[in-house]
Amino acid sequence: MNEPNMIIGTGEIGSFLINQHPTYFKHQVNSSNINSVDKSIKYNEIWVVAPSGSKEVVASNPKKDLFNIKAIAQLIHKLRYRKVILITPNDCYDAVKPYGRNRLYLEDLLVGYVNHYRLFIFRLAMPIEIKRGLPYDYQQQHFEKYTEGVFQFYSLGMVFTAVHRSISHDIHFDYLSSEPVGVNEILRMLHKPTFTSSVKTIYNFPKEFTEFISKEEILKLLQNYIES
Repeated sequence: MNEPNMIIGTGEIGSFLINQHPTYFKHQVNSSNINSVDKSIKYNEIWVVAPSGSKEVVASNPKKDLFNIKAIAQLIHKLRYRKVILITPNDCYDAVKPYGRNRLYLEDLLVGYVNHYRLFIFRLAMPIEIKRGLPYDYQQQHFEKYTEGVFQFYSLGMVFTAVHRSISHDIHFDYLSSEPVGVNEILRMLHKPTFTSSVKTIYNFPKEFTEFISKEEILKLLQNYIES
């Protein structure tokens, strides 16, 4: 009998992956059924794309967010599996605020619970397809919300393949990200008025990370989404 795959988290990112690969994730776990997971099964892959929630929601109740994170880590600690795949936001860099701090704590918990050769961590840049952030606001014609800034993005449609490509090369920590693009670069692509800005798109991104989208490609993906 084939070992099934599990996904923990059915928010926007989890739901996207489930819809993209409906037969792959046989076991789908969220806060409503996390206490009834079958612990007698050995799982092939356990994908963790939880907890969900915006930065504002987490900031309003960081203790609840932390409670959910501990519940996820404790569940994994009790399961048998071949691989644990954690998809976590780039906001782990911002460990001062609850959102980033709590997600970095989840990384640390899994590093402590899961053998290194079974754990794969991917830090995800701003997903293009979720209903918040710059791509969604621009799709809704709210161009005035961003007058300057530099952003990195990634397409959720590329996550599944990118993760398995990294795993096939035995890469245990990677970034799913793009070359940074500035607000005015996006606006010019969309033929919209630009803003006066002193921000330059200069960056120093580690070259050893493999799943890195070029500026040209990410601009095209952004255009396709915003104009859809």
